[in-house]
Formats: sequence, C-alpha cells, structure tokens
Amino acid sequence: MWVFRHEEGDEHFLDTQWIELLRSLNVAEIDLSDIGNKPVVVIQPHDGIYVKGDASLEGFVHPADCVYYFGHSHRHMTAEEIAGFNVVAKVYVPAPAGTAMFANQAAAIVLWDRRMKGG
Repeated sequence: MWVFRHEEGDEHFLDTQWIELLRSLNVAEIDLSDIGNKPVVVIQPHDGIYVKGDASLEGFVHPADCVYYFGHSHRHMTAEEIAGFNVVAKVYVPAPAGTAMFANQAAAIVLWDRRMKGG
C-alpha cells in the first residue's frame, strides 16, 4: 500500500496526470487511522528538519507488505505525526545537497526503485 498525503491547499502540487498515474499503480490516499499495525516506511529527507531519513533508498530492501508514507508536499513531517505508527524504516532518496524534492517526486522514485528491485 502506498500513501501519498496532501492537505487542503496542496492541489497546485498535483496535476491530473499525476493523480491518474498514482491510481493506475494502486496508490491509495487513505485515512491515516486505517494504517493500524502495518509496517510503515517513512520517506523523509536525509537532512529533514524534524524526522531524518536514516537509510538510503539505494541499498534499501523493500518489505513485502508495508505502507509507504510520503508525508507532505511542502513541509517536513514531525515526530508526532508518525508516533503512533509501526515505523520499520525512515528512508531518504539520495540527491545533491540543497535539492528540493516534493512528495510526489519522491513517490515516483520509490515506486520505480521497488519495481526495479522486484517488489
């Protein structure tokens, strides 16, 4: 399961083609309370302000069944936002220092990485 979260006002970050791509790949936008005890892989920048990604996507072994939580499109996620989840990994997408990356860009990279690694 893939979770791409956006809030009111984020619509300008998402275009119709991106939303259709996510739907075609079985990406779901769900109520976060539905996650339950499923393993959660949090995708955050290595230099995250509050929650730092500590495992590079390059060497990351994707769990067979998990929820990928990409967080927000325009701000870093806080520890409080993931406190109730069964977080099994905090992964970052390697990028040059100072590179801005929105959640939808990270989602595309993680989806491709999982596919290429056979997941």
